[in-house]
Amino acid sequence: MDSHRDIAEAEMRTVNRLARNALVLVMSGLAPAGAHQAHESEQAVVSAEQLSDRAWCLFGPGGNVGVLLGPEAILMIDDQYDYGAPSLRAKVASISPLPIRYLVNTHFTRWRLALTCID
Repeated sequence: MDSHRDIAEAEMRTVNRLARNALVLVMSGLAPAGAHQAHESEQAVVSAEQLSDRAWCLFGPGGNVGVLLGPEAILMIDDQYDYGAPSLRAKVASISPLPIRYLVNTHFTRWRLALTCID
C-alpha cells in the first residue's frame, strides 16, 4: 500500500515540476504569439525549437505551445486551432512516442480547443 502512495507522490512531484517549468516557458514568450499565423484555408505548419532535453516550444497557427516530456507522458501548454490539430499531433509524435496526458490551457477562446475536443 505504501508503495502505491510513494509512486503517486513521486508522480505528483513530477507533475508539479513540469507545471513550474511550463509556466516559465509560457511566461518567457519565446516568440510573439501571432508570429506563425496561418489562414484556415492553408495547411497548418508547426515548427519546433528544442529548449532542453525535456522541453520544446512549438510554433503554429494558434501561437506557441509548450511540450514537456515526463517519464511516462507529455504535459502540453496550450493547443492550436482545430485545423492545426493534425499538424500539432504529428509534430508532438515526432518528438516523443509518449502520450499527451496533461494539457494546460493558459486562456480560453472558442477556436483554441483543438486537442481538448479531439479524442
